[in-house]
Amino acid sequence: ALALFHVTFHWIFREANWQKDRFKRDPERLIWGKKPETLDGRLLISGWWGIGRKINYTGEIGVYVSFALCAGLAAPWPYVLPLTLIVLLTQRAGRDDRRCRAKYGALWERYCAHARFRVFPFVY
Repeated sequence: ALALFHVTFHWIFREANWQKDRFKRDPERLIWGKKPETLDGRLLISGWWGIGRKINYTGEIGVYVSFALCAGLAAPWPYVLPLTLIVLLTQRAGRDDRRCRAKYGALWERYCAHARFRVFPFVY
């Protein structure tokens, strides 16, 4: 179960980053078997980026949580890194959100209405 947890979050992390990179290189390349959807050709709303604005952070945090879970509950030290990462990446997501709001304006508001979650789907 732990291996599946790790592989799932690693896949989310890599696939989300690959989707964004592929879109920047080739905006016509299929995402999940479909033509990419965008807002004004600038903001990707297909694939993982239609679910969350920083969904790659979700995957990264999940990977580090899986490493910590391998240690069990014998000591708190393995959990320091994932907890630190949660704090840092949620703060960074907030800063990124403010920066993108200033850069894209009303377009960012439309994106936020589509991809409602910053980092954790249904939570934040």
